[in-house]
Amino acid sequence: MNLEEAKLKLSKYGQEQILRYYDELSDDEKAALLKQIDKTDMEVLSAIEHKSELVKKGEITPLGAMELDEIEADYDLSLIHISEPTRRTPISYAVFCLKKKKKNKQIILL
Repeated sequence: MNLEEAKLKLSKYGQEQILRYYDELSDDEKAALLKQIDKTDMEVLSAIEHKSELVKKGEITPLGAMELDEIEADYDLSLIHISEPTRRTPISYAVFCLKKKKKNKQIILL
């Protein structure tokens, strides 16, 4: 990427200030800066501008819950283990291990 291409790319995203001290850099520093500008994904800036829209996408709502007796009755499962919460923060989770109940088979001999 040359200087003119860098100016064009930066102006598209309103980031022209990055080149403010370009003329004071050594040739190696200029080359390194142009390389960084070339590799930088400026589309990230667009996402930042529309951050309020992104927040809506990440809304978390509680799921419905079932009592253990409902699980045992409806799904033929029994609870075998509950792990400790992962951390003491507002968002945490524990793991519930369920096991399929064994069916008791009755054999009738005649």
